[in-house]
Amino acid sequence: MRKQLVNTGVLELPAVRLRAEAIQKEERAGELAALLNKQRLVACYSDGSKKSYRIRFREDDIAKIGAQGAGVYEVRGTAVFPEYPEILIEQRADPYVIRADGWYYFTASYPVCGMRENEQGVGYDRIVLRRARSIGELAAAKEVTIWHQKDSKKAFRFIWAPELHCINGKWCILFTAGTSADNVWGIRPHLLECKGGDLMNPASWGTDENLHRMEALPEEMTAFRHFSLDMTYFEHNGRHYVVWAEVPEQDSNLYIAEIDPEEPWRLKSAAVQISAPEYGWERRGGVQVNEGPAVLFHGRKVYLAFSASAVDYNYCVGMLEAPADANLLDASSWKKHSEPLLMSSDFTNQCGPGHNSFTTDENGNVVLVYHARPYECSNAQDASGHYGDCGYTKPGEHGLSDPCRHARAKSVNFAADGTPVLHLAPCEELLDAYRDVVLCVIVEA
Repeated sequence: MRKQLVNTGVLELPAVRLRAEAIQKEERAGELAALLNKQRLVACYSDGSKKSYRIRFREDDIAKIGAQGAGVYEVRGTAVFPEYPEILIEQRADPYVIRADGWYYFTASYPVCGMRENEQGVGYDRIVLRRARSIGELAAAKEVTIWHQKDSKKAFRFIWAPELHCINGKWCILFTAGTSADNVWGIRPHLLECKGGDLMNPASWGTDENLHRMEALPEEMTAFRHFSLDMTYFEHNGRHYVVWAEVPEQDSNLYIAEIDPEEPWRLKSAAVQISAPEYGWERRGGVQVNEGPAVLFHGRKVYLAFSASAVDYNYCVGMLEAPADANLLDASSWKKHSEPLLMSSDFTNQCGPGHNSFTTDENGNVVLVYHARPYECSNAQDASGHYGDCGYTKPGEHGLSDPCRHARAKSVNFAADGTPVLHLAPCEELLDAYRDVVLCVIVEA
């Protein structure tokens, strides 16, 4: 069952004690700021779980501390809640965000506009990258095309779902690309190596000399022999893994394999199927789909989010989990949650949430970065029979032919047993009644 959490209150802030002579020093402002920055508001939930938030204290209250000598001073503050704009970056599906060296790097699929004749053939043809000091600042950050399909003789449209990873100390981009110019659906996972020091410089990525198609073991009869896409990477307990989606017949399944970190485009194990669409919510919209895997470590578990069903109103996020000490190449180590963790009914003004990545914000809280459509662009019937029409494609047409999937971000909670909780709205995660706090500062003579 999906975890249902209710914010039931917050813990009282413990009083802070200061010596009067310390406050009178010239470095008072810095010391006070450092002390107050350590304070956290701890929210409590109905299952016994907790989550902490940084507090922004009022400067006028801080300035009064110690002004009248020894005594008790009240400092008012407000929880710094990680809220993001409704749309983080427009027209960027399959978003991937990674934090490295003080920067947030963002990449995503560059879309087509199906109904605009003058834009036919444009889109799903390049890899873009932007960076900023915070997740919110990514929206206004300059976007750079670091690689373009037209410059390659080895990879062709469709270019989908790029991800930036540091593998064994080397920066790489995993992405999906066609293997021939005359078959845009003959797609396979590829890996592009960065040979320069500046990730934002296209010259660092080069062209075909840095490009590799993912290679299976010679005797492998499953991996990369069919329509395959959406590869992600992770390292765990000294071993390096990739997970991807592949369609051997009608169903899009998830597979895992171990790779050689020295040559990360080469598998060193056979592919192991760890998920197939079995529940109704994985088979809606006339397709049977598991795709877009994303890894999250928490507690003593490895969580693997994935997207399911058709890329329209029905799209949703499911979850697999495995013990951190398990053999991840053993399919029996993975357990699937029986319900989706995020779906269209969790929102009032967006639909089809899916194909996500995980990162952390400036305060260390886990953030879900995902794409979803505006409700009017659902491209499929919703629960009430409404047919969304974005104007790029006719209702019911292929949902990949429009640019209406926008990158978005929301915070992640964790239930008491460690399970990620993705569906809480900001107003549910921390009630308005608990966002304002008062800290008692006791100044001692």
